Amino acid sequence: MTKFPSARTLQAIACATLAFLLGAGTVLPQGRATTSRGPQTDSVVVVYRDLDGTSIQMRNSNAVQVCNRAALIALWKRFGGIQPAPSIDFRKGSVLVVGAGALPTTGYELVIRNVQTRSNEIAVHADLNAPGFGCVTGQEVTYPLVIAQFVGRRTKMPQPPVHLYLTRVREPRCAP
Repeated sequence: MTKFPSARTLQAIACATLAFLLGAGTVLPQGRATTSRGPQTDSVVVVYRDLDGTSIQMRNSNAVQVCNRAALIALWKRFGGIQPAPSIDFRKGSVLVVGAGALPTTGYELVIRNVQTRSNEIAVHADLNAPGFGCVTGQEVTYPLVIAQFVGRRTKMPQPPVHLYLTRVREPRCAP
C-alpha cells in the first residue's frame, strides 16, 4: 500500500523547492526601482541573530522567506548548519533569513531597517555595519545572519521573490 505525504509535508517541500529555485534570494543594487504599485511596510521582529557565523555559512549576501520548520531545516542543511536550526513558532508568521555573506573579519553587524511587501516581491532593506578604523577584530571569516519574523502575517503560496538591498556602513571609530 502506497502512503502519500501529508499536506503539511507537501507545503514544506514546495517552500524549500521554491527557495532553492530562487537561489535563496536575489541581491539587487541599492535604489533599483520596481514595477509594482503601493508598497506596504511590514512589521518584523528579530527572533535570531548570529554575528560570528557559527550557525550557517551563507557565502553570498542574500535573503529568503521561510514558511515552516521543515523548510528552515532544509535551508539550514543547504548552508552547512553546524548547530541545530533555531526553534521558531511558525504559527506566528513566516520568517526572513537574511545573511550578509562571507566577511574577512569579526566585528560586523547586520541590521534590518525595514521590509516592504509588494504584490510581486518582498524588499528587505538592511545595513551591514563594518568595524571602524583601528578597531581590534579577529582575523577569521564570519557570516553574519539575522532571522526576522513577520508579525501577524501568514504566507500564501506561491511566495514572491525576496530581494535584499544591502547598504554597507563603516562605523566612524571604535568604542572605548
